[in-house]
Amino acid sequence: MPSTDIKNFQIIQKTGEDEYLVIHPETKDENVLVEAEGIESSNLKEALQEIKGKIDEAVAGGVTSVNGKSGAVTITKIDLDLGNVDNTSDLAKPISTKTQAALDLKADKTDLEDKVTQDDIDAAVTPKADKSYVEGELAKKANTSDLGELASKDSLTATDVGLGNVTNDAQVKRTEMGKANGVATLDGTGKVPAAQLPGFVDDVESYENRASFPEEGEDGKIYIDKETNKQYRWDGESDYIEISSSLALGESASTAYAGNKGKANADAIAALQTRATTIESKNTEQDAAIEKAQGDATSAKTTATAAMPKAGGTFTGAVTLSGAPTENLHASTKKYVDDTVAPVKTTADGAKSAAATAQAAAEAAQEDATANATEIANIKSGTTKVAKASAADSATSATSATTATKLAKAQNFSIEGDVTAAAKTFDGSGAVALNAVLKNSGVQAGSYSAVTVNAKGIVTSGANAIEIGSVGQASPSVNLAVGGLFFKRLGA
Repeated sequence: MPSTDIKNFQIIQKTGEDEYLVIHPETKDENVLVEAEGIESSNLKEALQEIKGKIDEAVAGGVTSVNGKSGAVTITKIDLDLGNVDNTSDLAKPISTKTQAALDLKADKTDLEDKVTQDDIDAAVTPKADKSYVEGELAKKANTSDLGELASKDSLTATDVGLGNVTNDAQVKRTEMGKANGVATLDGTGKVPAAQLPGFVDDVESYENRASFPEEGEDGKIYIDKETNKQYRWDGESDYIEISSSLALGESASTAYAGNKGKANADAIAALQTRATTIESKNTEQDAAIEKAQGDATSAKTTATAAMPKAGGTFTGAVTLSGAPTENLHASTKKYVDDTVAPVKTTADGAKSAAATAQAAAEAAQEDATANATEIANIKSGTTKVAKASAADSATSATSATTATKLAKAQNFSIEGDVTAAAKTFDGSGAVALNAVLKNSGVQAGSYSAVTVNAKGIVTSGANAIEIGSVGQASPSVNLAVGGLFFKRLGA
């Protein structure tokens, strides 16, 4: 349990602004009330003085009474609270009731005379070793002189006891050699006899070549092809699987391709052979076609030589066209050209007239633009004044407007009262954000046991109901509430 530091305090109550009332003075002996039997004083100081007076009186007049007795006083053991004690010596004291009860359960000596006789005792002692028996048994033991050199040795070796050929290694019992759950033995060549090996160890059969293998093999056996010295196992179904490492895979001169690569190469070669046969057949057909084309070309050349040359020739008679041209390089008749050009000419003439009209309009517009440019320049320079619009769909400055970029005169927004915010300008061109700050209530930040709240729920003042003063503090701080208690520290 932690220790408690005891200090003296004077309790003062705050009754008003700068008004205090001492409701508990300093802790002094005259302020401590006393109520005790035989003491007439009502406070501690007077009670102590009363007791001191009685002690002084008793010491000065000697002992006047003992344990309520006065005069010639005789003290008895009752006066000393020793009523159950007598002056009997220890040896003369009777035993307790419990001890006597325990002794009553014991047998008297006379009660045992008929229970055990001397013969019973002798019969019980006879089986024990006597002197003659011990000496006879010792005579059978070897003396130090009988041990010879062994008597002087601190420890014996296997040789000392005739076991020089025996080691301390674990020995195998002969009954376990070559037996089930025992150990295997070795024959004259240092090998385990076949009879002690599992059957599958020597299940190896050799054949002259792969073709001489049995049609069906046996599981667990190894088959050797002496022709290639390869080893095989029966797959359990239909074929032998090579298990030797005689075949190396790779692409060097000493290795063979993997089976899947060889199959792919064989398929590719067969495809090439088929393709070569097809190409050969195609070449034969192409040779015949080329020979025919060469003959046709020779005949066409002869006919073309007799015809009009491709360039520089002259038609000597009328040429009749089969119809209107349908491609860019087709020949066309005069009528086809006239019929085609006439609408184009009409359209071009109309475009020419429209262009002249447009030219006139453009010239007039240019004149208007020049005049407008002069008026605009005068408005910008202030030479020509423009009246303010009373209303406008959109205007920079107007009495009223359906839409506007901003106000003609910016206005300020601000908040006052319990919540304040710095003034910010608003002209309508953008949003305004006001940073509101709650006004200080005037109460110093801290923890209080009593507070004052206004109608808006805001704390306007705070104070403490109890304040424990420090050493030398004469009065409470400003944070003590009216009605609160101040414990004024007395002394250190």
